[in-house]
Amino acid sequence: MKMLDFCGHVDRRILVNYRIDPQYLQCILPAPFRPHCINGSAIGGLCLIRLRQTRPRGWPALLGIQAENIAYRFAVEWDEGHQTKRGAFILRRDTSSPLLAWTSGWLMPTRQYWSRFEVNENDNQFKIQASHRDGTKLVLNAQLSTEKWTGKCFDCQANATDFFEQETIGYTPTANGQDFIGMGLEMADWTVNTLSVQQLQSTYFDDPRRFPLGSIKFDHAFVLQNSAHQMRWKDKLTPSPRAWPSRAA
Repeated sequence: MKMLDFCGHVDRRILVNYRIDPQYLQCILPAPFRPHCINGSAIGGLCLIRLRQTRPRGWPALLGIQAENIAYRFAVEWDEGHQTKRGAFILRRDTSSPLLAWTSGWLMPTRQYWSRFEVNENDNQFKIQASHRDGTKLVLNAQLSTEKWTGKCFDCQANATDFFEQETIGYTPTANGQDFIGMGLEMADWTVNTLSVQQLQSTYFDDPRRFPLGSIKFDHAFVLQNSAHQMRWKDKLTPSPRAWPSRAA
């Protein structure tokens, strides 16, 4: 069945990024993916995005969905033929929309976890909490910052922005877990602002069984606001026999 492409509006997209010891990330990534390292560190983190008027292309905006969403993502590379491709591996997606969760595998080919969100924000301050009944929780409290760039993975905000703007495709396990399907998120505006993070708690990234002490550290965060978007589904990747490592989450 052909997957529908989507369009709509991004109210807000926050990228929270950690630098990770590549050996521990490799234990999590399924084949054929491997960490895409910058300055010796793998990169992983969270995409907290609020979509509005999201609907299949050609449908009226009135029929669009508004939802808070979180993607647990890692910068990866993989081989196709004689070429090395780069993008993101999306381990998990959470949504505030019961419709998106209930139509996983149909309207959306990837699994979506229906989670509870509490959001309190304005143009400068962002307070977001999300939780799922399986125990996965996230707390973020951040505000716009005019301070000097402090991230270690990239020399400056411009380089970080360029990296993620070029990371146009993300692969996610399909709802049945048998393949990986790619989705390209295209945004009309990539104007970003650096965030100062006052509080960050993630049961996934803070778990020492997954990332032992010293193997992961928060690096930087920034926000994009008010942009039209398009989501286009890409071809599936069939995993190799060693798809999921024994320590996969």
